[in-house]
Amino acid sequence: MGAYVFTTCSAKNHDLVKKLGADFIIDYQKKDYIAVIERETQGKGIDMVLDTIGGETIQKSLQIIRSYGRLVTIVDHDTPQSLLTAWAKNITIHFVFTSQERSKLDSLRKLIEQGQLFPIIDRVMPLAEVAKAHQLAEQGGIRGKIAISIILNIISNY
Repeated sequence: MGAYVFTTCSAKNHDLVKKLGADFIIDYQKKDYIAVIERETQGKGIDMVLDTIGGETIQKSLQIIRSYGRLVTIVDHDTPQSLLTAWAKNITIHFVFTSQERSKLDSLRKLIEQGQLFPIIDRVMPLAEVAKAHQLAEQGGIRGKIAISIILNIISNY
C-alpha cells in the first residue's frame, strides 16, 4: 500500500524530490499546481494535502481535495481563509503545531540513525552567524535547512 505523491518545487530541486520518492513533480514557478493536479487526476482530485508553505495554500488546495479527504498544515496562518469548501466536501483539516521537547528530538534522531528519515541540510553556519542564517532562510532558495553549529569552549582549571 502506497501513495502516489504529487509535489511542488523549483526546477533545481526536481532530482532531490524524485530521490525522496515523489511520483509527479510540479514546478511551482512555471505551473499552477491546482490546474496540473485537476488535469492529471481527470478532475477526481487527491485524498490529502500537506501544507508546508502557508499563505493561500489551504484555500487553493481545498479545490483539489476529494470529498472526505484531509488537509494537514504545519505552518501558522495569519490570513483568514474561507473553509466553506471544506465543510461542503466534509474535508478534515489538521493544524499541527508541536512543542519543543527533548523526547521528540530523540525520536527523530533514532529515525535518522535507522535510515528512515533523511534530513536535507543546505549548509552549516556558526552560531555567530545566526542572523545571517535567518536572512538566508527568509529570502528563500535554500535547499533543505540551515543547521547552526554550536561549539562549546570549556576551559577547565585542572
